[in-house]
Amino acid sequence: MNKSDFIVDVTQLQRKAGLVTILKGIDAKVQPGNVIALLGKNGAGKTTLLETLLGFAFPSHGSVSLW
Repeated sequence: MNKSDFIVDVTQLQRKAGLVTILKGIDAKVQPGNVIALLGKNGAGKTTLLETLLGFAFPSHGSVSLW
């Protein structure tokens, strides 16, 4: 599969706020037609991940490709 086969492609995503690492080393690929869910405790980084995927925040390291 090549990179254009995915609607979401996250590679080594990392997001820091000051000295605190919020997201660390996230890799994910989603093909068209697939459904995904984000599950986790409060403060696990679900909203931070979505904000980064949608471009409302920028990653400290790694890349995000959407569509």
